[in-house]
Amino acid sequence: MENIDKQKLNTGQEINLAKVLEILAEKAGKETVSATVMRDLHSAVKRISELADFPLHKPIAGLEDLRAAFRAIRPRANGMTPKTLSNLRSLFRAALEEAGVLDPEHRGLARGTPDWGRLFHQISDDRRLAEGLASFSNWCAANGIAPADVCDDTVQRFYIWMTTRTLKGKPRDLARWIPNCWNAARDQVDDWPRIDLSPISFRPPREHLPLEAFPASFQQDVNAYLEARRAPVDRSAPAHRTRCRQGFQQVHPEAPT
Repeated sequence: MENIDKQKLNTGQEINLAKVLEILAEKAGKETVSATVMRDLHSAVKRISELADFPLHKPIAGLEDLRAAFRAIRPRANGMTPKTLSNLRSLFRAALEEAGVLDPEHRGLARGTPDWGRLFHQISDDRRLAEGLASFSNWCAANGIAPADVCDDTVQRFYIWMTTRTLKGKPRDLARWIPNCWNAARDQVDDWPRIDLSPISFRPPREHLPLEAFPASFQQDVNAYLEARRAPVDRSAPAHRTRCRQGFQQVHPEAPT
């Protein structure tokens, strides 16, 4: 992705798929990408727009709506094979990367670096860990972040990147999974950095009002209740009949007391 593309998308103008098509048309014949590939990218944008029922002129800032529509496309409902849809999605992502809307995901990059590659070689037999950390490690490798430099802030930055610069499905689930996989790999692999990643929660913090925020009468009632709860219970005292029990006896006088 070139800086000029990012500049085009940061000028304050509204970005939509129609603008993406304009950028692709401007690049046709001027870039290293062939005109044939550019036509395929152009066609993919239009086709995905139709399949996802996402108008070309609808704003795509934030990517939330586009991600949901993009992920909701079902191959059988549109008379195509899963493989055909997968290829179409790949072309669509490539088109948005060319236009500067998305970043490359650098699939497989981490495995080719000395630090990340050495660690991944040791968890290659554990599919859960290898797949759970793949995207995160690729992003780290692309941004020059070594395994020893990973921290909670790194995971948060990765999540922000997923939501604003990719069309990855369920970015929250992916982000939640990273600390679990990382800590599990740390416990299994001797060479893994001794870094503990904190669990991620997207729940808003609960708001608790202090007792002092309530009226004095309510505070007195609460304190009286707590004092009563602290008082020892006299187990030798006879149990009092409840109203429910008394009512039951009136209806069923033959029942034992």
